Amino acid sequence: MDRYFQNLYNSSITNEQVRLQRRNHGAIDSFNKIPK
Repeated sequence: MDRYFQNLYNSSITNEQVRLQRRNHGAIDSFNKIPK
């Protein structure tokens, strides 16, 4: 049971990191689209 929660915790951490990275990429993309 402990192992199950450990996996759940690890995958939620990973999902959070992926979500943050996607958000950062979106911000970078919109920044690059601004005419310089």
